[in-house]
Amino acid sequence: MSSKILRQVTEALRGSPMPRQDIAIFAVQLLVWARIGKKEWVTNTVPSLSEAADSGLRLLDAGVAALERANGTLGEAFAGIQRRAELAGPSLLVAANICIRLERDGLLEGLDLHELIASLGAEVGAEWALYHSSLVDLMVRLVGPTAGTTTYCPWDQIAQASSSVLRAGGGAAVENPLITPFPALAAIFSGKESRTAYSDPIGSPSFIESGRLERFDQSVALPPLGVKVRGDVVDRDLFGRFDNPKATWTVLCIQHLMAHSRRRVVVAVPYSLLVGVGADKKLREQLVRAGQVRTVISLFPGLASGTAIQLAILVLDPRGGTKQVRFVNASGECFKIQQGRSRVAVGNVDKLLEAVQSRSESDLARSVEIGEIEANEFSLQVERYVLDEGRMELQRRLAHLETVALGDLVSTVRTPPASKADSDGVPVLEVGASDIARTGYTRPGREGTVRDVDSQDPDHFLREGDIVLTIRGNVGRVGIIPPDVARPGRGGWTAGSSLTVLRARPENRVDPAALALLLRSPLGQELLSGISSGVTIPMITLRDLLRLELPAPGTNASHTARAILNEEETLGRQIAEMVKKQQNVAGPDSAYGLLD
Repeated sequence: MSSKILRQVTEALRGSPMPRQDIAIFAVQLLVWARIGKKEWVTNTVPSLSEAADSGLRLLDAGVAALERANGTLGEAFAGIQRRAELAGPSLLVAANICIRLERDGLLEGLDLHELIASLGAEVGAEWALYHSSLVDLMVRLVGPTAGTTTYCPWDQIAQASSSVLRAGGGAAVENPLITPFPALAAIFSGKESRTAYSDPIGSPSFIESGRLERFDQSVALPPLGVKVRGDVVDRDLFGRFDNPKATWTVLCIQHLMAHSRRRVVVAVPYSLLVGVGADKKLREQLVRAGQVRTVISLFPGLASGTAIQLAILVLDPRGGTKQVRFVNASGECFKIQQGRSRVAVGNVDKLLEAVQSRSESDLARSVEIGEIEANEFSLQVERYVLDEGRMELQRRLAHLETVALGDLVSTVRTPPASKADSDGVPVLEVGASDIARTGYTRPGREGTVRDVDSQDPDHFLREGDIVLTIRGNVGRVGIIPPDVARPGRGGWTAGSSLTVLRARPENRVDPAALALLLRSPLGQELLSGISSGVTIPMITLRDLLRLELPAPGTNASHTARAILNEEETLGRQIAEMVKKQQNVAGPDSAYGLLD
């Protein structure tokens, strides 16, 4: 309903020379003016919209000017309205009468400013981050009761967070680097207390008491994505918030929120923060060790406008002391509502919140001890701890089998890096990810060169029985090197940068063919997918790979695996011969013999 109401007003203003973004802002201002006509904001000097419009454009223009001159929150809410009214021209009266009619007919009675703002979509411009209202509502509900408290809402240019907080009965403190009327409009519309500061929360925070950052009850934040960090931001910090000169934007945002909050922080972050290295990992370790991570929720992509970046929600407790972390997987279809071709929303929110608050384990959620997270190098990847039904069934199967760590069966080999452009190098053949066949043996598909080939250890070239496995990009593809592999050195075989090479340890007498087929099997692929991480570029770390527990191959595994590989190779040759025959059926004539 909110989007339909907004569209009626914006369409009345389309014929004016007003920029598209200003039309959206002006439409919201007019709707709020119409709605607050009976409230205490309207005084003798500021007429209601219906009173102003009834007297024509002259008094309407006077009312606009009065709103522009108003002090405090009212003036902030209607900042710029006079300029927009001048640009609107005669269409101002048309749009105003539409708003008055909507109010008179009771259609604004249940108007939700939060929903109205969320319906702006692309109208407000790419520089203002817009998230689906269902995500914002979920985050505010994760805060807990807000009545009688103040919630800090930085980077809230469109007032998505603050309007939801105000609607829930709490007060809001908004800090924005860009000046917009929306936070003040939300305050006026709700009749609740709201404070707004226009400053950069990271570089120059405004909410300060006695030389220190003001501490709010809680924070709800959806920081803008992809912001580049200034090199001196840590050195310029006056409040002891930051401790890592190489911190990413997301790390700085979280540390800032923690410094401003007493009880809880609910923040939307790129999913990559949960698995990232460097500063991301350092922050995760600090938060987990301090017991400040309460809940991690994975979400599906598409909830932020203009990007397909997958998001997660962190629920943090600045007081610390948490002994367990609740992981919730909300990235599946169970919680996803498709709204048109490109819009998605969070659904089934009550069930999601129940999974957050429960302590029981399911295929949606699990509470994890700090020690287990530490053993996983402080990864907060939800799928590492919450297993879907298929992976839970796999774990039940493995519980009845003898298992062995992959690192006990193989060692890794680093082959010489091959270059395509080095004319001074010695020619070699490189196996890439695309060369790994679905069946049979794997052979190189591209030429390259290697410098100083004579100084390379022969054991660093690929040899018979080596297992090649993709650990970056299309992870989990498995191949095995055939008996006809070239000798080390000139013309030898190497592996591409997205592959790792596994070589069977001779002391364990494991047949590499059996191990390769086990990793290639549906069971092995399920196990490999369980240790994959990364969002933009999936990857498997060598540490996780070598720690992977596999079922120990049976006594007849070697004979079975060799038979399978030999049969696959035979069929592969026969298929290649049949394809060649098929291509030559028409004969050598350029017109296939169809011409006289």
